Amino acid sequence: MACSWPVWFYFSYVHCANILKDSFNFSTEQIINHNFIISISEMIGIFLLVYLSSKIHPFKILKAKLLIFWIFVLICPYLLYNIHSPYSLMIMQCLVMFFALSSAPLSPIIGKQFTVFKRFTYISFSPYAKLAKDA
Repeated sequence: MACSWPVWFYFSYVHCANILKDSFNFSTEQIINHNFIISISEMIGIFLLVYLSSKIHPFKILKAKLLIFWIFVLICPYLLYNIHSPYSLMIMQCLVMFFALSSAPLSPIIGKQFTVFKRFTYISFSPYAKLAKDA
């Protein structure tokens, strides 16, 4: 789950910055301002996930995020091809950053499954080492 996050980070902040520069003639300052707004919306999404985790089980949240994200990824190329304003690109970037695959609401539950004395080693260096050893 954590391996896909850099791909969506690159897409949202670097690739879309090139689209803003080439298609909409944004200056560097405007792109930085645009990306700042995206990062603020990402932070609001994280706060929303924290709140939802207190009301709904994190497995259900992650399952819903996965479903919505895959539907969005399937229509993303069409949306990118038909973007006519920077605001529609901003909405698409916000959706990508909010629904991108990550282990955000589930990390504490996954970490709790490892033994106390080996928790740091397994989680820091090889998160799936215990699972492979038990198999």
